[in-house]
Order: sequence, then C-alpha cells, then structure tokens
Amino acid sequence: MSRQFRSSRSSAKGILGAAFLCLMWVVPSHASELPSDIWNGGHGGFPSVTANRSGISVTLPEQAIADVGGGAIDKLVKGFLDRWAPEMCTDLFDFQHPHPRMTVRVAVHGDTFSARTYQEVVIDYRPSHQVNCVQPDNLVW
Repeated sequence: MSRQFRSSRSSAKGILGAAFLCLMWVVPSHASELPSDIWNGGHGGFPSVTANRSGISVTLPEQAIADVGGGAIDKLVKGFLDRWAPEMCTDLFDFQHPHPRMTVRVAVHGDTFSARTYQEVVIDYRPSHQVNCVQPDNLVW
C-alpha cells in the first residue's frame, strides 16, 4: 500500500471522526440509561433508592444525567430502577415484580441538595432481570 494512500485514508478517518463528534455535540442524545458505573461516585455523587412506608424515592447526581446527554427524568428513573432495583430485597417493597403506573419521588442533586427539589414521576416499572430474594431465619447476634 502506498504511503500517500495510507495518508489520505487516515485523513478521511480523522475527518469522519471529527464530523461525528460535531454531530453529537449539535444533536443531544437524550439517553434513557444512566452511566453503568453510576454507583462508584464518579459522576458527581452517589445515587440512592429508598423504600419506606410512604413509597419509593430516588436521588440522582446531576452530573450523571449530564454525562449521558440529558433526557426525560421519567425515562432515566425508569431505566435506573429497571436495571438496579431488582437486586434490592426488602419487606417494604417488592422490586422483583412489575408495577405499572408506579409513582416515584425523584430528586436530582448537584453541589447542594434540598428536599424541596423532589418531584413525582409515574413509571411502568419492569425489572430487567430475575432475582431470588432469600428471607433468612431470625438472625441471632
């Protein structure tokens, strides 16, 4: 292969790559999934899922949403819960089965956090995978 051909081929790849990056900058992706490594805290903090008698609450780092290009909060919460909640075994809520029209309280936190930042979204919760929760006998310490 001639050196000139390799050079023009590399230039073409570089131009296509640059065009793709420019297109990604102009057209937001509006992803429906948060980063898969969201639990490591590297996206502006840690998420949380709380199940209690008053319902389900989720907090999400603002930076994690920005890192995937934004998107509708209800779709992001649905994707997050569908992926991670089945592994949460609790007597307070059955995360192992679908819940159509489930209301979730959601807060997005940045550098500061305020309980007033919660909003309610309604999602059709569908666990992405099967998990068998085990109820141990009474534990004695």
